[in-house]
Amino acid sequence: MDHTKQKRILLVDDNAEIHKDFCKILSQSDDVALDDDEEILFGKVRNAKNYNAPDYKIDSAYQGQEALELVKDSVLRGEPYALAFIDMRMPPGWDGIETIKRIWEIDPYIQMVICTAYSDHSWEDITSELENSDNLLILKKPFEVIEINQLAAALTRKWELIAHLNTLVKNRTNELERLSSLTQTTIESVQEGILGVGLNEQVLVYNENFLTQWDISKELLQSEKSSLVFQRLAKQVEDPVIFMQMMRDLQAHPQQKRNREWKLKTGSVLELFAQPQYLHDQVIGIVYSFRDVTERKELEQQLLHQATHDILTGLPNRALLTDRINQAISHAKRYNLCVAILVVDLDFFKEVNDTYGHKFGDLLLKQQAKKLSNFVRENDTVARMGGDEFIVILGSQADEKNLIGLLNQFVELFSTPCQIEERELIATASIGVSIYPRDGLDSDTLLKNADAALYHAKELGRNRFQFYMEEFNKQIMQRTELTIALSQALKNNELSLNYQPLVDLKSGIIIGVEALLRWRHPSLGLIPPTTFIPIAEESGLIISIGEWVLRTACAQAQFWHQTSIFHTLKMSVNISVKQFRQKNFLFVLKSILEETQLDPDCLELEITENLILGNVSEVIQQMIELKELGIHFAIDDFGTGYSNLSYIKHFPFDTVKIDKTFIDNITTDPYNASIVQAIIGMTKNMGINVLAEGVEHKEQVEFLKKHHSNQVQGYYFSKPLNEKDCTQLLTQKQSKKNFGENL
Repeated sequence: MDHTKQKRILLVDDNAEIHKDFCKILSQSDDVALDDDEEILFGKVRNAKNYNAPDYKIDSAYQGQEALELVKDSVLRGEPYALAFIDMRMPPGWDGIETIKRIWEIDPYIQMVICTAYSDHSWEDITSELENSDNLLILKKPFEVIEINQLAAALTRKWELIAHLNTLVKNRTNELERLSSLTQTTIESVQEGILGVGLNEQVLVYNENFLTQWDISKELLQSEKSSLVFQRLAKQVEDPVIFMQMMRDLQAHPQQKRNREWKLKTGSVLELFAQPQYLHDQVIGIVYSFRDVTERKELEQQLLHQATHDILTGLPNRALLTDRINQAISHAKRYNLCVAILVVDLDFFKEVNDTYGHKFGDLLLKQQAKKLSNFVRENDTVARMGGDEFIVILGSQADEKNLIGLLNQFVELFSTPCQIEERELIATASIGVSIYPRDGLDSDTLLKNADAALYHAKELGRNRFQFYMEEFNKQIMQRTELTIALSQALKNNELSLNYQPLVDLKSGIIIGVEALLRWRHPSLGLIPPTTFIPIAEESGLIISIGEWVLRTACAQAQFWHQTSIFHTLKMSVNISVKQFRQKNFLFVLKSILEETQLDPDCLELEITENLILGNVSEVIQQMIELKELGIHFAIDDFGTGYSNLSYIKHFPFDTVKIDKTFIDNITTDPYNASIVQAIIGMTKNMGINVLAEGVEHKEQVEFLKKHHSNQVQGYYFSKPLNEKDCTQLLTQKQSKKNFGENL
């Protein structure tokens, strides 16, 4: 549309002076001053000189009949009027309302302003006689100049926009009509099933995909009304009644859009989109689009299952567990029952995992998960929290007494052997139990308290169940407080080292000392290593503490060397699994040796069996790199873990330390005696030194000498000593040369 073209305005009034005044107001001229009589009609001009009127082409008619002829002519010439100002009373001809009716029959888009000085013509009276009230305004006399100008500008602009929109619609309609021959081809090209239905229930259009989805013939669609077609479709869905309700509702109210998924009895899922179709702003029918979303729904279900279930075992995971516990609590509350929450943890799973590998460990977890699932009732829940920990929800329990027999069966269940990769293994479990409502009213509290009970079951020796007791939380709180205190112990100089001599059994000479960590808390006093070392391991504090132990022990050994007490005294230091597996461990150790100037040949690192049961190749490679520096290795507490001497021979160990539990009864227990004797013999054959730990009696010494143990350590020779006392002992023994009097 050419927006620069003049907009046409028609003035219809039986008074020539009114025409003159309207033309003056609507003209481009700044001179819009009115005389006294005109001001009675139009009011005083306000800010007229600041208004720049649009360029209008204005025509005049003095009767309604004359106005109608002008409108007819304008439409025929393609130059329609945008706006008409029409007086309400124009005797002897038509009044304003009749004039507007006649004009709108010719041009329904022309904007109308009725000018009236009579207050008895209300808006309701006028619009009740005129249907097209959206294009109508009433202007009461007297008029204001600015009001006339604003109305003219606004209504001609509105007419212009409507005309432009009508042009667009017309062009679009023409385009659609040109493309109508391609409609069926387009419909057939889409993946959805398409069904087009008219308001008279006639099937207008469909495609092959629709016929395939619903297994319907073309002949049926062409011969039946849409309501009968929908009845046939309804028989194939799982909710036929709701399906028919929706279709009837759409047919009754075709202007609405609808979207819903329908599951067929075959298992397929179709997503329905119902879209009204318009022609000239009138709904002429509905297009139903059916998209097969079966694969998408299956994928959504898989993703939902993965989000709420453990990938390895298929059990509910933590995300679903809380909901299951809440359901069990709601049921128990309704029927005045109990709910038991069991936290089940496999005993020594980490050691099994490290010994046989993660694949073996995963198979064990799957087998134990299956055991649990098969054992519990259908309404109970087994979930996996991660690692080797399972949660069992036992709902609808009468009381604690009834649970005891069931819990004993759980313990026995895990005592049955598992067959994995041609290996038979017994993987026992420790179980912590909390009971709703006694031990908590919500899932978080019940899980926390069951976990506290589990911790206590492990402390009591594992392979058992333990009900929650209130004091357990105090123990956990104490453990937490110890963890916090331990994190400050280094900074507060609360840690120290004691040293226990390592003695050559043949000569009685002190060949070295083992550095043993001690913690003296300012208020709790001396805390046993068996208490704080596991805390350090679990919290990760063992990394910084272990580095401090290494640095302090190496510095002490170098001090003794420099003071000529023992020039070749060996310093033996325990290294934790986490510490050894740190990527920078080799760098840290080199830095400490350089800093303290200790000869690496005088440093021995003690590691446990847990370490060598990890990634064997990486452990061996790191040990080789450290041995190239001159450092020695001892395997500590040998015999308490899962390794054996045939396994040990693959590692570059210099010493095997036999655990105290075997030494205690070597003179009274033939079984222990034979084990120690075998260890000594085999290690000697492999060229490895053997050291007996925990030697406390003369008879033990005699046994070890008889069977040619290389070295000994224990209270029979010396308890662990602080730096001062150990220095004094070393000085004394230097003068006497050895512990010969003890041999």
